[in-house]
Amino acid sequence: MTPKKKKILIIALAQSTHTHAWIDLISKEKFEVRLFGVKNTSPSIKISSFYYCLQENYPFINQKPSNNRLLKMLRKLLFVFDYFKGYRLEKKWLSRIIQNWQPDIIHTLGIDPAALHFMDVRSKFKLGPNYRWVVTIRGGSDIELERFSLTNKKIFKKIFQECDLVIADNKITYSYAFELGLNKNKKPSLEFIPGTGGMDIEKLSSLRKQKTSQSRIILWPKACEATYSRGLPVLVIKILLNGLILWTKKFVKIFKLIIEFLEQIY
Repeated sequence: MTPKKKKILIIALAQSTHTHAWIDLISKEKFEVRLFGVKNTSPSIKISSFYYCLQENYPFINQKPSNNRLLKMLRKLLFVFDYFKGYRLEKKWLSRIIQNWQPDIIHTLGIDPAALHFMDVRSKFKLGPNYRWVVTIRGGSDIELERFSLTNKKIFKKIFQECDLVIADNKITYSYAFELGLNKNKKPSLEFIPGTGGMDIEKLSSLRKQKTSQSRIILWPKACEATYSRGLPVLVIKILLNGLILWTKKFVKIFKLIIEFLEQIY
């Protein structure tokens, strides 16, 4: 008799490339993987796993969404209503999915919003302990600064107390987690598990067709406009400076042409 596949429910921002990478990695093994997109998010690319998104397939649990136009419109209205209600409907739906599908492992990617979302569901709907809860911490944005907030400190302690395993990609994040009450037994044997990303600078440089001084396009990998990574002011200043330099050069060139023209006349 073929053993049943272990069920893993990933709770995360569904559009994130980190989420897609985790699904690709786990799906290659003998697991049945499903994704729940918190805050009404859905994958930005086609993924192999079944996924849940309030605006796309509510209230289904084990089947594909209906293409009924009226139902689609209703879902959109529900999402707007639910947004202002603190995702109450989405959280209730998540609890039903967990109770119905009964995953063996629940993996939350990131404390905010995934782990916070799930912890609220776990508490409000009294979900039983018949699963393992794995928490992945995104170092800087999750606890680097937030740990100094007394409110967040209590929340982190509760998460680390209730979860079964914590995954991080660096030593410092684990040290913060230990300070916040994480039991060292909840650290995986693999120590650090790196996230996706990275760039081959040499390969990219070899593809360049013009000098950097001649290029008018700025490529900023992973530029974020968020609480802890303010990309916009830097981009605006850079664009303004580049524009100023460009127009100054043009003005000088035009001015020289005018001088030459006047010299020819006089």
